[in-house]
Amino acid sequence: MREVHIGVQWAPGRPTFAPRAVAAALIGALILAVTAWSAPTPTDAATNYLLMPRSELLARPTSGNAWSNLKAVAGASLGTPNLCDQNEDHHLRTLAAALVFARTGSSSYGTKARAGVMAAIKTQTVGCSNAVLALGRQLMAYVLAADFADLSGANDSTFRSWLSAIRTRNVGGHATWYTLSRTHAVSANNWGAYAGASRIAASRYLGDKTDLARAALVTRGFLGDRAAYKGFTMQLGSADLSWSCVSAATFTPENKACTKSGINVDGAFVTDISRGGSLRWPPGDDGVSYQLETIQGMGLQVELLYRAGYTAAWDWSTKAMKRAASVVTRSKASGGKGWNETNAARQMPWLLNKRYGTKIPTVESNMGRAIGFTDWLWGAGGGSTPTPAPGSLPVVTTPSVRLSTTSGVPTSGVPAVVLWGLASSSDPLWKYQLQVKVDDGGFSSRTLSSAKARLYRTTLSSGHAYTFRVRAVDTAGRYGAWKSVGPKKGITVSDASSTVQWAGSWSIASHTSYLGGKAHWTKANGATSRLTFSGSGVAWVGPVGPTRGKANVYIDGKYVKTVDLKASTFKARRIVFATAVPQGTHTIVVRGLGTSGRPTVSIDAYYVVRPG
Repeated sequence: MREVHIGVQWAPGRPTFAPRAVAAALIGALILAVTAWSAPTPTDAATNYLLMPRSELLARPTSGNAWSNLKAVAGASLGTPNLCDQNEDHHLRTLAAALVFARTGSSSYGTKARAGVMAAIKTQTVGCSNAVLALGRQLMAYVLAADFADLSGANDSTFRSWLSAIRTRNVGGHATWYTLSRTHAVSANNWGAYAGASRIAASRYLGDKTDLARAALVTRGFLGDRAAYKGFTMQLGSADLSWSCVSAATFTPENKACTKSGINVDGAFVTDISRGGSLRWPPGDDGVSYQLETIQGMGLQVELLYRAGYTAAWDWSTKAMKRAASVVTRSKASGGKGWNETNAARQMPWLLNKRYGTKIPTVESNMGRAIGFTDWLWGAGGGSTPTPAPGSLPVVTTPSVRLSTTSGVPTSGVPAVVLWGLASSSDPLWKYQLQVKVDDGGFSSRTLSSAKARLYRTTLSSGHAYTFRVRAVDTAGRYGAWKSVGPKKGITVSDASSTVQWAGSWSIASHTSYLGGKAHWTKANGATSRLTFSGSGVAWVGPVGPTRGKANVYIDGKYVKTVDLKASTFKARRIVFATAVPQGTHTIVVRGLGTSGRPTVSIDAYYVVRPG
């Protein structure tokens, strides 16, 4: 990382500086000095929770996608906490459980959240890599969770004692940024942003108004107010200075209104935007990514201070957070990276739109970095109605339902796969959404294997009709129209059915793993099995093994494929052939070839997909 100490001389290679104790004392003295500046005294926050009034929390919806997503996370395992892992999400899962408890009063969620908080504080160790960044990203969510989950008694006393100390404890892991409060005070990038959010949350939970006032000055300084605070000590390289509106001597982490080389750099977080390289437009992708990280950390600082009675916080430095957000919007408009392309980038649009009345594109937020579920916390209607950006909506191809070509076969029902793709999109794809309707019921969402998965494996239960619909969501927050297929039914045609015709020498074998316990088999060359069906897909189910041979498959009289049933071990139920056909009446014929040394061919059943 790039940093410098006040009064320290840097030289190529290894820097020399005063011992840590001296440096810490110097920073402390600087902080105390700037607190002498006349800061406005906040009024007591009219709130029951740190993040919002209880009445506001209780007005949040208990229906819609945002609530469903929040509750799904709250209801799942919290995972394993690790305050040394900067990419851990246990803190957000714990926060989710606490939010559901606060909204519904369901005791199980409160118990879960409180246990998550207490488990987490035991995992903080000294010296782990990037320890302060990991702590800064996670601690605020645990503090909010403790607040929302009504932590009390001995656990609350333990948590408060730990929380008070952790703000200034040397956790190591970095040469300069090794305590939470110090990192907030000297780091002019996303490390300081996240550290400040956690420091402010901790001091508010503890009722430490003195430290809160000091922290507020640092926040103001970060946003461009040097009269409030100017103690940031990062070394500015050439890339940083190319983005800065001022010299290193008068540097502020966020630019004020400024144009350089014809480029509007107003609102840029200098040492983060420069991570994408020297001044250019649009900025490099890494620069925008780090700008977004800092927007999340600083946005949370400002919101926590606003809720603590610093009612002008969102207006500080000429609406500093709005100006910071405009950098990302301008980047996207110029063909660069924009909103909603990362977890961190999906969180703050909901809060910024609420505080500033902006129309930044929004998508379902889910879990971010230091906060999550912001669509539910701050979105209109809990985020069920996204704010699209201008442009073309993404379009998916019409999905299709085909019989699965995976080898396993369930004991009942028909294995199928739903397939689709992206037909067109103005912006990169963020995710697909799939919903299913069974018979005359309503549509319900299904979880895909990944956000951009283009297939969904399922089992069509006997006697039920399934309708599937898919839509695409792009990174600009645009939701495409649903495309549907169905209703479809999966039919199992047993080898014992009268609709299957047998020609040549066939026998019947019994096995507990066969569908219905029996299957037809032949060793004769030329023996055939024929099924005439109405539908859009057909599959042949049978056993494979070391003694199994080959057979030709014909659809509507035309040769399609030679299927080899040989396998290293015997397996009773496998889909050995499947194909899609145009909807209509068709015939499938399986013809044994009497393979030398392994002539056996067996047919257990056929699967058919047909309209519901």
